Amino acid sequence: MCNAWCLDFARSLLPFIGSEERVLEVGSRDVNGTAKELLAGYAREYVGIDVIEGPSVDKVLDVNDLADSFAPGSFDVVVSTEMLEHCLDWRGALFQMTAVLRVGGMLLITTRSPGFELHDYPSDHWRFTLSDFKEIFSPIGEILVLESDMTLGWACGIGVILRKTAQLQALGIWRSDLDKMTVYSMAEETGTSESKGNMAREIIFDQYSRYRACSEIIESVSSGGTILDVGSGPQCLLERFLPDRAIFFADPLIPNLNGDDNTRVAGDVFDSKLDDRKFDYVCSVDTMEHIAANARDDFVFRMSNLADKGLILGFPCSDDVTAFQVDSAVDETYRRAYGKGYSWLGEHFRYALPNRGDTVSLLQRLGWKVSVVGHGHAPWLSSLLGEVICGWEIFDARPHILRISRRFNLELFRYDFSPPFYRWFVIALKEPLPVAQLQFGVPINEFATKRFAEILADTRVGLFSSFLDATTARDAAITERNEAAAERDAAAMERDKARTYADAMRNSNSWRVTYPLRAIAKKIRSGQH
Repeated sequence: MCNAWCLDFARSLLPFIGSEERVLEVGSRDVNGTAKELLAGYAREYVGIDVIEGPSVDKVLDVNDLADSFAPGSFDVVVSTEMLEHCLDWRGALFQMTAVLRVGGMLLITTRSPGFELHDYPSDHWRFTLSDFKEIFSPIGEILVLESDMTLGWACGIGVILRKTAQLQALGIWRSDLDKMTVYSMAEETGTSESKGNMAREIIFDQYSRYRACSEIIESVSSGGTILDVGSGPQCLLERFLPDRAIFFADPLIPNLNGDDNTRVAGDVFDSKLDDRKFDYVCSVDTMEHIAANARDDFVFRMSNLADKGLILGFPCSDDVTAFQVDSAVDETYRRAYGKGYSWLGEHFRYALPNRGDTVSLLQRLGWKVSVVGHGHAPWLSSLLGEVICGWEIFDARPHILRISRRFNLELFRYDFSPPFYRWFVIALKEPLPVAQLQFGVPINEFATKRFAEILADTRVGLFSSFLDATTARDAAITERNEAAAERDAAAMERDKARTYADAMRNSNSWRVTYPLRAIAKKIRSGQH
């Protein structure tokens, strides 16, 4: 899709490209024109993709599947006009487009800016500003052109032309950093928000399952009020499941932002920025096990003081051996793959897991009415989580991990409240909850068991392929390095031979005898007499 300004902006790309480029256009279906009209003459191959068949579409393909269809660095030029605002996962779309662009290649993106009307066909989610594009693209390349669409007399759109400089590993870091960036959401105008189904494709299954479980527990006990999420991690995932709630976050890994944003505290629950503050509800998911045993009572006491109406604490427990067995199985899977234990589990073993009974007793002494809900089907976590963690270490395997997670999130989340449980949610309120409000999920059945077996098998096949590819790539890199070293050694030997020959000539009798003749010849060449 394109417009007159897009075509004019695309002309700015011409001085930066050659005449034999391999060009990819993402969102190429010709509705109001396409960049192909301008760029095809500069391409030895022009590939247009779109999610719908139509004119100028060579391949029906979702932008989120680009890296599965094309090798990294396959294209010299990647172009996408007026498509990005329609991608619910705009971060993933940008990553996919840059992943298939070669280092040194050119990226052209145009999209809409805040204030431009909703054009909800097929959907319209985001608006981007000049400052957004500077922040988004500067880490991965040289911004050659950055321009606003002033067609309507104001900045109604934006375009960027970028020369990519980032290698694939740097792109992975950049993709993680994109999760911390926010842009203008059209949901603010339409009253809609991200659906849990769409989020399912972006979050690893264990993170998705535990934060969605926490969000459903919160929704079951209240329909409003402020929430503090302690130990949220830098992603602050809970707000994605509860977009209409006022949520605050505290975690040492949260970027230390400058400004007046008081919703994110780059520190732990004892940070002074939380002193004298109150929240209706305080929650913490899988954080207690990372706190030393002699500090856990203080942790719970501090959270109790911050909460006005209730606390929700989720954590793996030592009351039985289930959680310890899961941790041990996951750690062993990682150890077999990488020769060492998984660092994130180190504190689970070093500090020992919290005791649910002790936590319940402490909260009761503090005056709370306490209920508990189990979550995280232990046999599934034992077998799948280790595979996923191992695979996440391989950058090229991450799309496969997210696809597997999406299947679990959409099809099996509801069954993850089935025993035996890996973690328990301890729910502390002013008044006890009716038993009916503590019923979550559905029991595991034959369908769920069969589906999980399929997902696990697909995970292992995909990861084996990724491990093999990574090993092949590593061996190829070693071979290339050794060949380069051999070439350097050969060149050095030839240079040494030449020096030896030159030294022998200079020290020879004939060199000394002919010196006067060479001196005269040199003067003649220089015009001296």
